[in-house]
Amino acid sequence: MRVFIEEQLYEGSAPEILEQLRQHSFVADECPDVDDYILFLQARFISLTSRTCDLPAGSTEKRASALIDRFVSIGAMRKEEA
Repeated sequence: MRVFIEEQLYEGSAPEILEQLRQHSFVADECPDVDDYILFLQARFISLTSRTCDLPAGSTEKRASALIDRFVSIGAMRKEEA
């Protein structure tokens, strides 16, 4: 998968992309892993959009992929399948 945020490109699986974003964020110390970062971004999505952000139960891959799709739906990211 390839995700673009503005002109910045991130590549990999959904969890790998979120890990790259986590490491470049100001909250990397507060979110020690991708699962915690997913919860952080889910809360940010809700606060920014006032929309629900239900994510599927299951693997980190499924949850990360669904979260990326949510951000794509509001135009915050652009996604291409590799």
